[in-house]
Amino acid sequence: MPRAWSRRSLRRSFAPITKPIIWACYLGLPVATVALSIDLTQDRYEARLGGDVSGAAATMSAFSFEMQSKGKYQNGQVQPERYVYSSRSAKETHRQEVNFKSSNVAAITIEPPLKDISERVPISTEHGQNVIDPLSALVAAMTSGDPKPANTCGDALRIHGGGLRADVSTAFLGQQATRTPGYRGQASLCSVRYNPVAGRLANAAYVKSIRENEKIRISSVAADKGPFEFLVNAVVPLQLGTARIELIDARVDGELINVGR
Repeated sequence: MPRAWSRRSLRRSFAPITKPIIWACYLGLPVATVALSIDLTQDRYEARLGGDVSGAAATMSAFSFEMQSKGKYQNGQVQPERYVYSSRSAKETHRQEVNFKSSNVAAITIEPPLKDISERVPISTEHGQNVIDPLSALVAAMTSGDPKPANTCGDALRIHGGGLRADVSTAFLGQQATRTPGYRGQASLCSVRYNPVAGRLANAAYVKSIRENEKIRISSVAADKGPFEFLVNAVVPLQLGTARIELIDARVDGELINVGR
């Protein structure tokens, strides 16, 4: 699990809230805007991530989503208690809720039920042990003890979002000059490997492509206020074109901050 704030560090802080705004581009065109908020108070956290399709893509498909997660820090690690994912498109709404107990899945609710469940790799009880939800994983990656080492990658995560179980691992590659609308300078560059384990369509052609994709890259920098680490850039090669995520701005306690070392 990623190293999170220590209990001592959290008690020195007064309800820090970080709100980075990012946008996603595909084939050079903006397709979505995403906002993330993280509220840390003492030994508890609450996070919310929401976004919607925008720009050129909005004319083709109206889509919005929201993730919510809350939990506690125990023994220096993020420990989720409840995770909710909801989405809305022109054709349907969808909701998934996962409740956790001691890093294990206690209950899952999916509404409406997945129509193609018989075609998916079953998610077993073992798949729900020692796991973390996608948003809690992001919280853990963005918070740390102070100071945070430059080579912050290298963690392996067991991600459970209700309908999908995946393994995610990262590796530190070095420092690299990075430029986005919200940042210009050196950033820690990491590679990412993503492996959908269960819940995926059993015979989907995209699974092999995702598993063998060795060119996913993320870049992050430390904030100058509080032990926060901000994602400033991500590049995901796809079968058709490349998706890119870029930081627009970042705020802590409502104050626009500089991200840089």
